[in-house]
Amino acid sequence: MQALPNQSAALSASESTCVLLQDYAALRDYTGTANVVYVTGSMGAFSASQISGVFQFDAADATSADNGGTIVVDAAGRRWRRHISDMVNVCWFGASPDGGIGYGTDNTDLISNAINFCNATNLGIFFPAPADGNNYSISGPLPSFSSAGGWVQERIGYDYASGGCILAKMPAGGSPYTAVTITGSPTRVSVFVSCTPDKPNIGCLLFENPARLNAERVRVAHSGSFGVKMNKVWDSVFHDISVELCGSALDYAFSMNDDGDTCNMTHILRLQVEQSTTKAIYISPNALSCVFDNVHAERQNSPESGGNMFVFGGNRCQYNCVRIDSFDSSNARALIAGANTSIIGYLCEQSITTLYDVQQNSTLTLVSPEIQGTLRTQTNQTGKLILVGGIVQATSEIQGIQCSATTINNLDIGYTPNADVSRNVFRDCRVGALTGNSSFAAASFFGGEIANPGNFLAGKTLLDGVIARQYSGDTITLGYRSLVARNGTRIEAPLNVDFGGIQADDTTFASNLSQTAGPNISRFNDGVIVLGNVSGIGGQPDASAFSEGSYTRNLAAAAGSPRGWMKISGAWRSVGNLA
Repeated sequence: MQALPNQSAALSASESTCVLLQDYAALRDYTGTANVVYVTGSMGAFSASQISGVFQFDAADATSADNGGTIVVDAAGRRWRRHISDMVNVCWFGASPDGGIGYGTDNTDLISNAINFCNATNLGIFFPAPADGNNYSISGPLPSFSSAGGWVQERIGYDYASGGCILAKMPAGGSPYTAVTITGSPTRVSVFVSCTPDKPNIGCLLFENPARLNAERVRVAHSGSFGVKMNKVWDSVFHDISVELCGSALDYAFSMNDDGDTCNMTHILRLQVEQSTTKAIYISPNALSCVFDNVHAERQNSPESGGNMFVFGGNRCQYNCVRIDSFDSSNARALIAGANTSIIGYLCEQSITTLYDVQQNSTLTLVSPEIQGTLRTQTNQTGKLILVGGIVQATSEIQGIQCSATTINNLDIGYTPNADVSRNVFRDCRVGALTGNSSFAAASFFGGEIANPGNFLAGKTLLDGVIARQYSGDTITLGYRSLVARNGTRIEAPLNVDFGGIQADDTTFASNLSQTAGPNISRFNDGVIVLGNVSGIGGQPDASAFSEGSYTRNLAAAAGSPRGWMKISGAWRSVGNLA
């Protein structure tokens, strides 16, 4: 018998001496009378050196099974229980991290035993860092981990080559499975899961209905299925999530799902998804009051035509700094969907298409976006997208949008119900080229500049204090189109009306103004200035045009002609003949 340095703190004074035994086999063979033994472990193999610890005879226990780690049954049927001061080491149960890029010991059952013990005792589980390049290999699903004590892997490397991960392998003839599942309320999580280099159809990590979980580091890699999947996560914090080389045509590399209920009140401080296949990130449009900081997803592969590689959803959620790109961006799409959710700093690189789908009577807000591809409306969306600042390369068939101080190089407006200009509003924006993709396309512009307005929009265009230049030099033709210009608007190109109409107040036409076909349904107030020639327009409007009491100026006024006309009792009456 001898005193044990560094162990007596865990024992009472009467137990400060005990028998030394090398391993579990020696303890199972022990027939002595000591109540406390110290298993020293053996030198050499990593797992064998990790099993050291103090075991005490439990005279009150005659039924517990030998679990090969924390409870050992000797030849006399006595139960020896390990003194545990902190977390449960998986190597106590024989787990051996000897699988490198190849495949070593199958630890499935050994780690499962450790998990089952932790779940039963609410203790945390610990995976010590092995030698470089070695991993904890498994060949099947581990039991769901639910202990509040936490899950800690000491080494979180880049992938299996770095070592320290749970390395999941598909056995010959095996079926798809999920390697690690975490549920409940673990107070601390640092987890590292990778599949073998052949990227089998194995899901790396599932968070199933956890609550008040605190995850410090989460890293997964090399899955032909999902990397990280979250179902019904609430009141949880994830400090750092990294997903590499995961995803498929069926599974997102990272996803936050409803699965019968919403994810809510969860904060992800960093999310990195790289080199995923087909599907990269999915965050449900129903996610409630969640915050996502520093979302970084680049070098994605094999986008699916017509599918969404990225979905950023939420109801009253907030995103801060989102950056996405794809190796092949021609078919890549990102969908922003939900209600009353904002993204501050959205960088969509290359030619990825960004779609938006806003729920009825709600908004989605992008602050300082940079969209290098195209911004489009999801079919039948009914809410409103708000853009504040930033730059958009192009839009296609958009509707239900409100922009402030945004640069849009190519603005294409789609079908606008009832040609309602309030549906699409642009304030202090710089627009390059303006086009409309529907005969009902309509928009209103307040301040700012339109470099090339084309022929304005086929439904209706409202300009309030806007400069419209037409750098192409072409004449603007209002063919069956309606233009409202007011409050200091300046149109710096020739404008011709062809079965269209103008309502102008305090507007300057810096070039020629004409009408070549159609009824006269245009109206001008006394603040209108025409610097070019006037031809075929600006005379008395048709009787059916405008409401009672309307006034229009005579743009071709001369001595003896009226200064303008006012509609009284359904007819236009001359006002103030000029001398």
